[in-house]
Amino acid sequence: MTDPGPAVIHLTHWKAGSTWIRRILRRLTGERYVPHSPDDTPFPTPLGAGAVYSAYATKEQFEAASIPDPWRRFIVVRDLRDTLVSAYFSFRDTHVENKFIEPVTLRLRELDKEAGMIYLMDEFLPRCARIQASWEGEGERIVRYEDLLAGDLEILEDVLLNHCELDVPRARFERVVKQNRFRHVTGRRRGEEAEHHLRKGVAGDWRNHFSDRVAEEFDARFDQRGY
Repeated sequence: MTDPGPAVIHLTHWKAGSTWIRRILRRLTGERYVPHSPDDTPFPTPLGAGAVYSAYATKEQFEAASIPDPWRRFIVVRDLRDTLVSAYFSFRDTHVENKFIEPVTLRLRELDKEAGMIYLMDEFLPRCARIQASWEGEGERIVRYEDLLAGDLEILEDVLLNHCELDVPRARFERVVKQNRFRHVTGRRRGEEAEHHLRKGVAGDWRNHFSDRVAEEFDARFDQRGY
């Protein structure tokens, strides 16, 4: 039986390009790819040798999971300000039906935008911040969503082909990455807004939506010195 290579684990938080990266992983790895859990459990079952999996998980949750040796992992994070804005519009307007999201959607529709973003700072964003903070430290393969937008081919080649050792021909890898870029999937340029889950696909959009009060409330709760 052919050795599938190391298990590959993509670790991230919500609204950091997870749908994009999962689509690429699924296309590249086929039967090795294990669909992520639809519930709130990061690692619901033991993974098989050579599995390719994506999870919203802290480092502690990863270390408590049953991950077969050998394995490789990489982490994708996003500016928490853009994470907040993306979550606000997604949860309020466009997210697919989800029993975990429905109460949040109803609450956001009761609030104005400023109050809604502050609500998400308390009810949603701390979980993203905890995931980010848990992976800080030397030696971790951390990719910023913002960098991926500018250099997906170069970054993903280094991460997936070199670090994670995916046995994929370079030409096929390049084709899959290009086919899953925002414009190819949506038919729109990045920054052109639409009322569905892949809303805008840009970095720095928080500047268009943060009021002075939202900025003050954010700064009081979260540390964004890395940006």
